[in-house]
Amino acid sequence: MTEKALSIGGSSEGDPGFKTLQELIRHGYEADPNGSKAGGILVRHSTAPDLVVQPDGVIRLAEKQSVKQQPTAVVQKISWRRGVLFLFLLAAYTLISAFIIINITAD
Repeated sequence: MTEKALSIGGSSEGDPGFKTLQELIRHGYEADPNGSKAGGILVRHSTAPDLVVQPDGVIRLAEKQSVKQQPTAVVQKISWRRGVLFLFLLAAYTLISAFIIINITAD
């Protein structure tokens, strides 16, 4: 990013627009070098909406939003072999527990 893209109405760090821009950058926003308008600086995020930071520090939504890629959740099916193994171990545990209880009560 260039110094020109980061400055809003001057480069003083006391400027409310500069502080707002710094905070947005800290949270993952990036200033769009091609998106600077007379009304402010366009900042983009990979998953959040695009915003326009005005020189007085006011944040507003950009008129046109860029297309965001939605994270896709990968759903893994449980393997049938794992299910059969679980049922086998459950049956073995039940039979062994029953055997132990029968032997304890038989004495």
